[in-house]
Amino acid sequence: MQSYKDLIVYQKGYKLALEIYQSTKDFPREKVYSLVSQMRRSAVSISCSELETLISLSYDLNLLDKDISNRLYSLQEQVSKLLNSLILSLSKPAREK
Repeated sequence: MQSYKDLIVYQKGYKLALEIYQSTKDFPREKVYSLVSQMRRSAVSISCSELETLISLSYDLNLLDKDISNRLYSLQEQVSKLLNSLILSLSKPAREK
């Protein structure tokens, strides 16, 4: 591995953040400072449980269509699983690796 950018979890997380930004660019102006701002911050920090809630809320408010929300859920789930695996592997003592 050359850098953190080679990690699949980084690549998926980055893709998720890009998708969130692209998906929220056409939200109504009154949502920009609340919902959009929270979604974007969550995507960048990859706080997946918060992000999942915000995606769901956006869908329920008819701000995201079903296809986009499903794609975002899928990416969020992939990033979450990769992060959990990475955390578990890093928390094991060196002799167990």
